[in-house]
Amino acid sequence: ITFMFGFLISLLMIMILSWLGFIDSSNIWLSLGVSAISLIIASFVLISDMERAKQLVDAGGPKQAEWMLAFGISYTVLWIYVELLRLAIIIFGRRN
Repeated sequence: ITFMFGFLISLLMIMILSWLGFIDSSNIWLSLGVSAISLIIASFVLISDMERAKQLVDAGGPKQAEWMLAFGISYTVLWIYVELLRLAIIIFGRRN
């Protein structure tokens, strides 16, 4: 979770520096790096969600907690999908 918040703060700093003109917003390597790191974080979050779901099932948790975990897993899968699309757009959108 700490890594995720650190990454979020880094993204905000990159966005602000880009607006101020200190960073070139068309830098493909920066975009690729940010997308790759975000995809790795999303994958770790998915693994964590699956582990929490396994622990809940093993402990015989309540149905309300199962729905919250299912929502979390769905959201994480959607996040991975969006990051993969973003990475594909960055890679294939720069073709000349």
